[in-house]
Amino acid sequence: KKRSPEPQDEEDCFTGSTTQSGESEEGEEYFPLTVYSKAVRAVLADYGEKLFEKSPPTGHPVLKEAIARYLNRNRGIRAKAANVIIGSGSEYFYGIIVDMLGSDKTYAVEKPCYEKIKKIYELKGVKIEELALGKNGINSKELLSSTATVLHVTPYGSYPTGVTANARKREEYIGWARKRGGVIIEDDFQSEFCLNARLTQTLFASNRKCVIYLNTFSKTIFPSMRAGYMVLPDEYAELYYKKLGFYSCTVPLLEQLVIARILNDGSFERHLNKLRRHKKLLGK
Repeated sequence: KKRSPEPQDEEDCFTGSTTQSGESEEGEEYFPLTVYSKAVRAVLADYGEKLFEKSPPTGHPVLKEAIARYLNRNRGIRAKAANVIIGSGSEYFYGIIVDMLGSDKTYAVEKPCYEKIKKIYELKGVKIEELALGKNGINSKELLSSTATVLHVTPYGSYPTGVTANARKREEYIGWARKRGGVIIEDDFQSEFCLNARLTQTLFASNRKCVIYLNTFSKTIFPSMRAGYMVLPDEYAELYYKKLGFYSCTVPLLEQLVIARILNDGSFERHLNKLRRHKKLLGK
């Protein structure tokens, strides 16, 4: 029987410098306008007046399938298209997750964390526990002593500290969820800028039963692209469809199909590779 990882010794709270803005410097180099425009024209030609129709509630199947394939290729995530939910970015999903899991639970967040995470949870009326970040992730003692059953983490490049959870710490998070019967919200909005993104295993890839995976296109395409996605384990996908399946999709159909096209034709991955090369040249 595999033993759960022992808590790590890095109990120092993060004391390094923080960035000044929630927007990544890499995100300033937007997706090429000419390529995006070409994709828009192609979608208009292919779908015509069908674009006037209402999107399916959880997103168009073409985009959901494109995301599932992309995640399998690049992030080691094997997800059913039906378990992919499309919405207008991570902030939208923070509230949706509380609606799905319930406001009677205690939600643990990193300290410090992206401020809007706390604000949205507070507006939803949930109890929040802030767990200090060490050099490799959340302080082990604080994680063990927490009363939370929902853990919201950004394993790669946590904002504003830039802390990345190492492999041992990620195992510790999974072990915490297994022992507690809890759920982890994996906020993965920064990982695609990692020079070795394919080598950085997601929590969802490690355990598809207790992790909800979030990502957004506003960082990788351009900020006004308010589109993101949530990948749910089977159990939580059933819960979502039962409780919230009536919600309308908040992303316009045209945007969904344009994103699907650039995912399927390889231009999205070429753009990411260009950003990573730029980052490497800058020595970041």
